[in-house]
Amino acid sequence: MIRIKKMNVLVLILFIITVVIVGFLYKNPSTVYNYYYNNNNNNKNDNSINNNDDDLNFKSNIMFRENDKLKIRTPVKSNLDDQHINNNNNNNDNIENNNNHINNDDDDDSNINNNRKNNNNNKSKLGTRVQSPLIEESNDENIPLEYVDYGNDNNYSNDSNKKKDTKKQQRNNNTNPNLDPPNIKPVKLYINSHKQIINNPNNEQKQQQTANTTDKTKELKDYVDLSAATPSYQTYIVIHNGYASYVSSKGDIYLNIPHTVPKQYYTFTSKNLPKDPMMRPSLGNGFIGTVVDSEYVHISGFHVGKFNESHRAPVPSTVLFDLSVEGGVKRSSGIVSHKLDVSKGIYTKTHEYRNFMIHKRIYAHREIPNLLVAEIDCVRIRADVGMPTIKLNLTKWQDSGEIMFEKEPNILPNTSLKVGRSLAPETVGMVDVDLKLFVMYDHLPKTLKPSKKISKWVFLTSYAFSREECLRSYNMGKDMIAGKDGLIVSHVNAWKEIWKSGEGRVDIEVKGDKANNYNSTLPSVMYSSLYYILSSLPLQFSPSFVGVSTSGLPYGGPHMPIRSRVTAEQELFLSPLLLLLHPGLQLNLLLSRRQILSGAFKNAELNKQRGVVYAFESAYTGVEMNANMSRGVFSSYTSASVSFSILQYIYATNDTDTIESKLSGLVSNISEFLQTRMRINSDNFKIDIPNEIPFDSSHGPITNSPLSNALIKSAIFLPTLLKTFRGDSSPISPWILEAENITELKVLDESKMIYAPFDEFDPAKDKISEADVLMLNYPLPSLLPKKSIFNNLNYFKKILSTEASPMTICSNLIGYLSANEKQSADDLLHVLLEHTRYLKFKTWVSYDRENRRIPNHIPAMAGMLQVVINGYLGIRLLSDRLNLNPKLPPTAKSVHLIGLDYLGHVMNIYVDENEIIITLIKEPKNVGDANDNSDINNDNDKNKLVLVKDIHGEIRDLKLKNSIRFSISNYTIMTLRNLKKHL
Repeated sequence: MIRIKKMNVLVLILFIITVVIVGFLYKNPSTVYNYYYNNNNNNKNDNSINNNDDDLNFKSNIMFRENDKLKIRTPVKSNLDDQHINNNNNNNDNIENNNNHINNDDDDDSNINNNRKNNNNNKSKLGTRVQSPLIEESNDENIPLEYVDYGNDNNYSNDSNKKKDTKKQQRNNNTNPNLDPPNIKPVKLYINSHKQIINNPNNEQKQQQTANTTDKTKELKDYVDLSAATPSYQTYIVIHNGYASYVSSKGDIYLNIPHTVPKQYYTFTSKNLPKDPMMRPSLGNGFIGTVVDSEYVHISGFHVGKFNESHRAPVPSTVLFDLSVEGGVKRSSGIVSHKLDVSKGIYTKTHEYRNFMIHKRIYAHREIPNLLVAEIDCVRIRADVGMPTIKLNLTKWQDSGEIMFEKEPNILPNTSLKVGRSLAPETVGMVDVDLKLFVMYDHLPKTLKPSKKISKWVFLTSYAFSREECLRSYNMGKDMIAGKDGLIVSHVNAWKEIWKSGEGRVDIEVKGDKANNYNSTLPSVMYSSLYYILSSLPLQFSPSFVGVSTSGLPYGGPHMPIRSRVTAEQELFLSPLLLLLHPGLQLNLLLSRRQILSGAFKNAELNKQRGVVYAFESAYTGVEMNANMSRGVFSSYTSASVSFSILQYIYATNDTDTIESKLSGLVSNISEFLQTRMRINSDNFKIDIPNEIPFDSSHGPITNSPLSNALIKSAIFLPTLLKTFRGDSSPISPWILEAENITELKVLDESKMIYAPFDEFDPAKDKISEADVLMLNYPLPSLLPKKSIFNNLNYFKKILSTEASPMTICSNLIGYLSANEKQSADDLLHVLLEHTRYLKFKTWVSYDRENRRIPNHIPAMAGMLQVVINGYLGIRLLSDRLNLNPKLPPTAKSVHLIGLDYLGHVMNIYVDENEIIITLIKEPKNVGDANDNSDINNDNDKNKLVLVKDIHGEIRDLKLKNSIRFSISNYTIMTLRNLKKHL
């Protein structure tokens, strides 16, 4: 008993001592800080906290608290950012890398937003990043954000440590007297809990910040647009081509999508890549395209294979490799994750271990389209643990056997330059093409050794059709890396220009749980579909761009050539989307048809036709690639759809000057060919189009496809319309006048206004696979009588083949919405969403009539976007106006269409359950001031936009940067000029 009592007394004494010590440390946290800091300095450890870009939680607990506020210091930009050090100082660090380079093409992806280690001269001054979704800027624009520093600061040190800190600072300064220590200034940060994080404020600042923060934090949301924040800076070294250089990292690259959009809508992650390559994410920039972990890269305009065997040439990939670690770290102990951020066009693979992370990142550079970039990035989670050696599991250059590559003399050390030629040209003796593809790439080392100086490696591959362009692009990329890490920043900013306000985008706010898989599918599909489409489109027109193929630029190869070919689906499904969101990219599509005009002339010549005949399936030359060399003649809607796309471009932009100067000859030649397809029906003296293989190619040849006939009639008249624009009063060809009598619709049931898909159609035995009749409602401009839409939908639904394409489902859905049958439309939308709901990277795989899968199906993705824009929002482009009849998709709380471009007027349209808000954010130069009261006869004033309710109802001016609100109803947007004509 006595022993037990003594033990109790001892325990009580120890408890009291512990309470006293804890209380002292709580009131004097700097004691703990200086103990930890000085101890780590003695061990020469780099004190930093690192965390993954996607994780908003701190990865370490090295911080201390005072009054429930985390004390953090943030460094300003060091003078290192603008200085270079002698290469001799880095030679020792680079010896291993220089000696281990091999001729291999595989590069690694690394994470932009990870923290880098500083060199010994400055390691105590710069800290590491702490992820914070909420940021408030300091008044000083040079103060970086999001980095935590555990270096010297007298405000954090007691008197006994000041001398040690001063001596250490002097030693650092003496090492490199040219480097000045940064000035530390306070910056306010916020974390998810809205607790303020104070960066070394004095008492006055602390009181002021506390007072100002109380009300502000209540209004802050969980997502913040970092584009308004000052960029972060941290000095580290990038290895490129065997050489090291100081750079200043931008750290956490700005969000390209506004903060109000949940990140999971546009960032897709998975622990594993799909085993099926068709389900994997893809990367592209309009010139380079590749699927993640594919052996090959595809280049716009580089095809191999003769005639119907033509496909995009498989160029060996230089970014196919994996990583492992040495030094006793088990590979199995790491967590691997894959991420595609469609807002930035970057794929990242992360290996996360207990004490460190390794990221590899791949992106096709958006600003320098010739570059494919790989980065490897190393991040410490614990500052007191070293980094192991990284082993690159390399994949050798994989020749496809379809391209002959020859090695050119090396121009730069540790690089290779090769030139490739197709072993099987697309055509021989028709449209001669002798393309050479130059490829210049960095050698990859077998191992990488991270250190306190080196934590990131960048490797480049440049592709071009000329030696000069290949070298120029490579050197441009190399120069952008040094100094500011500008290569990845410029890439992300180029994507930001596409996604930002004023460019085409659809934001959807859902009801209920935003993370719910079904609720989030529609918003996710909006971003992923637009990303995959834009990845195949160049920002600037290039001679190698010959259109967008069925599966886009990342796909090619000999197994399914249709993936690499351009069809009429480009004009019928992709063009209507781009017209009102990205009219500049739509013009590139039109110019791509001019680029293959010589092949279209050759098709006409081979088939003894006048004018030009666009191929049913075309590749680089424009010559027919279908096994039936006459297919373009008898699927004449292909050529007619090119003219239809040009006419729609005129309606959307009024850019007749460009059409006249660059495409008028093309339009006239298409019209000339289509006139030869007309035949006079002796029974009714109407004009028939016989022997047509329609869009629904499960039938044919047939007579009078409604879709083909409508397109042909429009295309024949287009040259006459262009003549009126330029004031040409010359006589019109009699055959053009006869086109007015082209048969458009054959009635099956006059009382219900049900129309036949072709003259020979037998309702008892024929089924349909495509919605030829319903396409007269969309994408064609409402040629089908409105009261007949619902009857035709119900009729053809009974005989619709199970092989119906997603585009047919989209056309039917838009038809139901046009007929105000929203429930039927919602049911079809559910079918479409189920198609992509469980796909991790929101790729779209369709099937053709032979049950072959078509990956990354561009027409289907374009159709999904139009379901929301042209279906639920009811936006319809007509010759003199833009109609708007909004409804909300199921599960959607609101839809926000960003950057609708009509006649050069750019507007945002917001629709919720109660109202519609239209904001004009940009006007063309030829529009007068919306606030002046100048004469209405002034041409500039006539080009102003007006909003008309229910056609003959209230009229409101759309004024620049002003928003107008209306209750949900039918509206028409038109120019004042057209309004006067209409009234």
